[in-house]
Amino acid sequence: GTEMLQVANGNMKAIQDAIIGDRVQVVSFDDRLSFAEIIALPHGKNTKEATFIELSTSGSSLKATPAHLVMAGSCDKEMNLIRAEDVSIGDCLATVDGPMKVISSRMTKENGVYTVITSHSDGMIVVNGFKASSFAINHTMVNTFYTIHRALYNMFPSVIQKLTSFGNILATLGITILSV
Repeated sequence: GTEMLQVANGNMKAIQDAIIGDRVQVVSFDDRLSFAEIIALPHGKNTKEATFIELSTSGSSLKATPAHLVMAGSCDKEMNLIRAEDVSIGDCLATVDGPMKVISSRMTKENGVYTVITSHSDGMIVVNGFKASSFAINHTMVNTFYTIHRALYNMFPSVIQKLTSFGNILATLGITILSV
């Protein structure tokens, strides 16, 4: 919840303080940065205890649940979405300033599990300057669900409440499975 998003007005905002309608920095798969509206916060405000992986570079760090997908890989090759727990010291994380080498990785327990779903169709966000999926485990499957969500949000914004409730149930189930 304390990880930071850049808002379109230039300010930074903690994920736990994000609200539907905020415009936050996103990245497309072709590496273009832009801002997109938050359309869903599947986990809502929470104090759920969870295990996180904290990946640190010389410039910053990123905390994510072990199965959360981050853009990482070899520093001199194209990076891919991989689980945070599979990133090793010496790998690089994709940032808005280019690849940054991971110098430490540690597990930690903290309270508050969050994600941000935006109107951007690629489902990629920028957190603490790092490029990451909005999702864990399977980007394509979950992003496909939210493609439907995005279309309905554009056509019928009031429908978002019902889909968000369904998304919260799925997120709770996912967190429960990951916590076992």
